[in-house]
Amino acid sequence: MRFAKSWNWSNLSLNLRSIPKTIAMALAVVYAVNWYQTRNLPDRIGDFMVTDTGSATISARRLVGQKPVALLYIFAPWCGVCKLTMPTLEAVRKAHDNVEVIPLALGFESKADVDAMVAAAGYTGTYYYGTDEIGRILQIKAFPTMMFLSRQGNVRAATLGYSTRLGISARLTWAGLF
Repeated sequence: MRFAKSWNWSNLSLNLRSIPKTIAMALAVVYAVNWYQTRNLPDRIGDFMVTDTGSATISARRLVGQKPVALLYIFAPWCGVCKLTMPTLEAVRKAHDNVEVIPLALGFESKADVDAMVAAAGYTGTYYYGTDEIGRILQIKAFPTMMFLSRQGNVRAATLGYSTRLGISARLTWAGLF
């Protein structure tokens, strides 16, 4: 009963009116940080060769052009955030038939390290091995890096670090609009 007497309803209405401003400010900060982190990534990926788990060499441009939108997920087996994101990537891969999910391992000592990390994370799709040279071409500075690409290889959106399934799906939708 004491709580009800001390409650000030005018403060509640003031706080409810400030919620849209707070959300807008938070989104602006998130957008600004994401822009800053991805500002040096290329606008278009070049054509480089990757190796799949069966040791076949494949052109990255061929992989990207298979579906309307591609998610190039660049990870390292020693990266803790990558290990957390990989199950989300699996869920996105299964939920979006029109998206080509391309996990690309960089910065690894052995393919066995990559295979162990991917298996432990529960990812069941095809993944690829890259070289440090690919990392330099794509200007990768952190893991994981996600690039959302058009069929022509244009980078429509990008993010570094952890992203939720909702965040990835929203970026995939954005990438598919152009």
